[in-house]
Amino acid sequence: MTCDNPKITVVIPIYNGEGFISETLNSLKQQTLSDFEVICVDDCSTDNSKEIVLKFCLADSRFRYIQTPENFGYAAKVINFAISHINGLYYMYSSQDDLFSHDLFEKALGAAEAVDADFVIPDLEFYYPQQEINVRKVGVHGDRSIVLNGKEAFRLSLDWTIPGNGIVRTKLIKRYKYFDFGTYADGYTARYFLLKSDKITFCDGVFFYRQDNPEAITKKISPKRLDWPYTAYRIWELTYDNFPKSRESRFCAVRAVRSLLYAEMMILKNPELKIHYAKVNNARQNMRTKIFISEIMIIREIKELLEAIFLLTLLLLPNFSKYAIYLIFHIKKFMRKSG
Repeated sequence: MTCDNPKITVVIPIYNGEGFISETLNSLKQQTLSDFEVICVDDCSTDNSKEIVLKFCLADSRFRYIQTPENFGYAAKVINFAISHINGLYYMYSSQDDLFSHDLFEKALGAAEAVDADFVIPDLEFYYPQQEINVRKVGVHGDRSIVLNGKEAFRLSLDWTIPGNGIVRTKLIKRYKYFDFGTYADGYTARYFLLKSDKITFCDGVFFYRQDNPEAITKKISPKRLDWPYTAYRIWELTYDNFPKSRESRFCAVRAVRSLLYAEMMILKNPELKIHYAKVNNARQNMRTKIFISEIMIIREIKELLEAIFLLTLLLLPNFSKYAIYLIFHIKKFMRKSG
């Protein structure tokens, strides 16, 4: 089967994905909409991913294989490498282990055409194949009929009330590209695309976000996990630029400081990560500005005052941060033993 003028292009960064990639590609092959293409971007895998993908390419010309010149290490860089190959009117990102309902493209394209949307978000299911019932995000608190503008959608994405995956008008991707400052830059970029979209709507196709892959970045302990504090800071920065001194900007500032705590805890539990502590320290240094600190100090309730004191101590006194984490870690350890 061929598709000279695809409506949708899916880009899948792949690195050692032999365990799941066949299932992902089969779910795409079964789409009720035939006008699509899939670009599989191999980030220099060392397993059989290439051979698996090439079998799909030989059987169906809508599937294409390209390879990065070197291992880029995270999705944003891999996608930027593939942008010039995108031919579809709309673009969609997929991990190498995610799945699609057979009607997702048809439903998403129909919703886009109905209101001339730049971004269409399908239902998102947190997919555990061994479970009969999984948690699913549907529209805005269950409402798929709503049409949002960019700022409304961006606000709702800050805590992932609405997810950032869906079909996006390709001209936005080619104009802005992906930010590639670290492992979690794709999540930042998804929010940025929402912000830059004029109309965002929803459809009842389903994107199955796999949760049982032990090799996924969100599951596996690695130095890449330490990229989150800087990403959290960048999300705050983007939020502040658009909603200064708002509940949303304070929420993002608080989350960014908390992410330092989580990163320190991860290093304490996994001493081999100590050599990558510069990632955490770099994020902390970026947060030590008057504007950022003033966001933490927006106090509306007593509990926010106590929270602000604790967070500022973590931010400005790194040694206190380490002692606090050490204490929390050993209290939890003691409670597990005594329980």
